[in-house]
Formats: sequence, structure tokens, C-alpha cells
Amino acid sequence: MAINSYCGHGKLVADPKYCDEKRSKIFNALWIKRNYKNSEGTYDYDKIPFLVTGHTARYLFEFGRKNNEVYIKGRLTTETNGYYIAVEELDL
Repeated sequence: MAINSYCGHGKLVADPKYCDEKRSKIFNALWIKRNYKNSEGTYDYDKIPFLVTGHTARYLFEFGRKNNEVYIKGRLTTETNGYYIAVEELDL
């Protein structure tokens, strides 16, 4: 098992769109529901950004839509403007 490993299940924030169509890259995010209620008695959501490339990006572009449930597995990647999950596996 890798040290830098992430698995998540949530809903797509937006319809998939290519950020670089020549290289088949899609940048999107998941809404992941927390497993506890806040002080108002409702569930909060975390927005987790992710990047999908290659055949997986083409699959997500063709079949993925906003609010679809998605499972992702990947690794946490950081850059100067923040972080995202570099997806290695995706399932709709």
C-alpha cells in the first residue's frame, strides 16, 4: 500500500469539461458528504478537486454528468495554487 493514497466517493460538482483536450485532461471536483451533522442538524460537504487524464478522462467526459456518484482512487498532489487528487482509477 502506498503512503500517498486517497480513495473517495461523492458527487460530481459540474459536468466534465476538458481543460486540455489535446492531452485528454479533465479538472473537476467531488462533493463528499461528511458523516456527522453540524450544529444546525444538517450534513456539510467537502469539495475535493481532482484531475483525470488519458482514457479515464475520455470515459468521464462521455458518461459523467453533474451530480453523478463517482468513486476515485489516486494520490494527493500539491502545487503553488493548492492541491488536487491525481486520479489513477475512477468508477461511475
